[in-house]
Amino acid sequence: MNLANNELNEKCGQMICEKLENNHTLISFNYHENNFGFEDSRQIQEYLIRNKAEYDYEKLMEWGERKKMRDEDAALRKVNLEQNSLKIQQ
Repeated sequence: MNLANNELNEKCGQMICEKLENNHTLISFNYHENNFGFEDSRQIQEYLIRNKAEYDYEKLMEWGERKKMRDEDAALRKVNLEQNSLKIQQ
């Protein structure tokens, strides 16, 4: 999300900070050239770091599942080839 250079004040920074507390999906937020308070800016960054870590973990788990499925498919193809080869030999 890009809200940079919009002359947002400290109150906007506080409201965004409050909303990010329960938002676990936003991982990129450009808000430079606004007038957010230091503590709100720091907290926003912490929420973004938290969200990015959760996102990365979820993607890693998805990658593991896809790899596991590929390995299972490869093993099943191997078994099918072996069974077909035995049928042909008989």
